[in-house]
Amino acid sequence: PSLPDSILARFSMKGKVTIVTGGSGGLGWAAAEGIAEAGGDLALQYRSATGMDERAAELAKKYGVKVKAYKVDVAEYDAIKQLVDDVKQEFGRIDCFIANVRLHSPLTPISLQILY
Repeated sequence: PSLPDSILARFSMKGKVTIVTGGSGGLGWAAAEGIAEAGGDLALQYRSATGMDERAAELAKKYGVKVKAYKVDVAEYDAIKQLVDDVKQEFGRIDCFIANVRLHSPLTPISLQILY
Protein backbone atom coordinates (compact mmCIF):
# COMPACT_ATOMS: atom_id res chain seq x y z
CA PRO A 1 0.00 0.00 0.00
CA SER A 2 0.99 3.56 -0.59
CA LEU A 3 1.95 5.45 2.58
CA PRO A 4 1.92 9.21 3.18
CA ASP A 5 5.31 10.94 3.07
CA SER A 6 4.73 12.66 6.42
CA ILE A 7 5.27 10.63 9.57
CA LEU A 8 2.50 12.65 11.24
CA ALA A 9 0.07 11.68 8.47
CA ARG A 10 0.96 8.04 9.06
CA PHE A 11 -0.18 8.36 12.66
CA SER A 12 -3.42 10.13 11.79
CA MET A 13 -6.49 8.99 13.73
CA LYS A 14 -8.89 10.95 11.52
CA GLY A 15 -12.11 9.00 11.08
CA LYS A 16 -11.20 6.54 13.86
CA VAL A 17 -13.07 6.06 17.14
CA THR A 18 -11.26 5.15 20.36
CA ILE A 19 -12.62 4.16 23.76
CA VAL A 20 -10.27 5.13 26.59
CA THR A 21 -11.00 3.59 29.98
CA GLY A 22 -9.68 5.59 32.88
CA GLY A 23 -9.97 8.58 30.57
CA SER A 24 -10.42 11.22 33.26
CA GLY A 25 -6.76 11.73 34.17
CA GLY A 26 -3.17 10.57 34.09
CA LEU A 27 -2.16 8.32 31.22
CA GLY A 28 -5.74 7.90 30.02
CA TRP A 29 -6.26 11.63 29.62
CA ALA A 30 -2.82 12.03 27.99
CA ALA A 31 -3.63 9.25 25.51
CA ALA A 32 -7.00 10.87 24.80
CA GLU A 33 -5.36 14.23 24.12
CA GLY A 34 -2.89 12.62 21.74
CA ILE A 35 -5.62 10.82 19.83
CA ALA A 36 -7.72 13.99 19.65
CA GLU A 37 -4.73 15.97 18.38
CA ALA A 38 -4.24 13.27 15.72
CA GLY A 39 -7.85 13.81 14.63
CA GLY A 40 -9.53 10.85 16.33
CA ASP A 41 -12.95 10.80 17.97
CA LEU A 42 -13.13 9.64 21.59
CA ALA A 43 -15.32 7.89 24.11
CA LEU A 44 -13.90 8.64 27.55
CA GLN A 45 -14.87 6.21 30.30
CA TYR A 46 -14.70 7.42 33.89
CA ARG A 47 -16.03 6.12 37.18
CA SER A 48 -16.34 9.06 39.53
CA ALA A 49 -14.50 12.13 38.24
CA THR A 50 -16.48 15.35 38.21
CA GLY A 51 -16.92 17.67 35.25
CA MET A 52 -16.21 15.07 32.57
CA ASP A 53 -18.93 16.26 30.20
CA GLU A 54 -17.39 19.74 30.26
CA ARG A 55 -13.84 18.39 29.87
CA ALA A 56 -14.96 16.24 26.92
CA ALA A 57 -16.57 19.30 25.30
CA GLU A 58 -13.38 21.34 25.79
CA LEU A 59 -11.24 18.60 24.23
CA ALA A 60 -13.65 18.34 21.30
CA LYS A 61 -13.59 22.09 20.71
CA LYS A 62 -9.80 22.36 21.03
CA TYR A 63 -9.11 19.67 18.40
CA GLY A 64 -12.28 19.73 16.30
CA VAL A 65 -13.21 16.12 17.04
CA LYS A 66 -16.18 14.35 18.63
CA VAL A 67 -15.68 13.46 22.30
CA LYS A 68 -18.19 12.02 24.72
CA ALA A 69 -17.76 11.04 28.38
CA TYR A 70 -19.36 7.86 29.76
CA LYS A 71 -19.75 7.22 33.49
CA VAL A 72 -19.28 3.45 33.72
CA ASP A 73 -18.08 1.00 36.38
CA VAL A 74 -15.83 -1.24 34.28
CA ALA A 75 -15.59 -3.79 37.11
CA GLU A 76 -19.01 -4.99 35.90
CA TYR A 77 -19.15 -7.07 32.71
CA ASP A 78 -22.64 -5.88 31.78
CA ALA A 79 -21.52 -2.27 32.18
CA ILE A 80 -18.63 -2.81 29.77
CA LYS A 81 -20.95 -4.45 27.27
CA GLN A 82 -23.35 -1.51 27.56
CA LEU A 83 -20.47 0.97 27.11
CA VAL A 84 -19.41 -0.75 23.90
CA ASP A 85 -23.00 -0.85 22.64
CA ASP A 86 -23.52 2.83 23.51
CA VAL A 87 -20.31 3.90 21.76
CA LYS A 88 -21.22 1.91 18.64
CA GLN A 89 -24.64 3.57 18.67
CA GLU A 90 -23.25 7.08 19.17
CA PHE A 91 -20.17 6.90 16.91
CA GLY A 92 -21.09 4.09 14.51
CA ARG A 93 -17.90 2.10 15.07
CA ILE A 94 -14.98 1.32 17.39
CA ASP A 95 -11.45 1.17 15.98
CA CYS A 96 -9.34 1.21 19.11
CA PHE A 97 -9.83 0.35 22.80
CA ILE A 98 -7.30 1.60 25.34
CA ALA A 99 -7.74 -0.40 28.54
CA ASN A 100 -6.15 2.02 30.98
CA VAL A 101 -8.38 1.59 34.02
CA ARG A 102 -7.00 0.58 37.41
CA LEU A 103 -9.14 -1.96 39.20
CA HIS A 104 -9.10 -2.74 42.90
CA SER A 105 -10.91 -6.06 42.70
CA PRO A 106 -10.18 -9.23 40.76
CA LEU A 107 -12.07 -9.73 37.51
CA THR A 108 -12.90 -12.83 35.63
CA PRO A 109 -11.65 -12.80 32.03
CA ILE A 110 -14.09 -11.23 29.61
CA SER A 111 -14.47 -11.90 25.92
CA LEU A 112 -13.32 -9.35 23.39
CA GLN A 113 -16.26 -10.50 21.31
CA ILE A 114 -18.28 -7.61 22.78
CA LEU A 115 -16.24 -5.26 20.59
CA TYR A 116 -17.42 -6.91 17.38
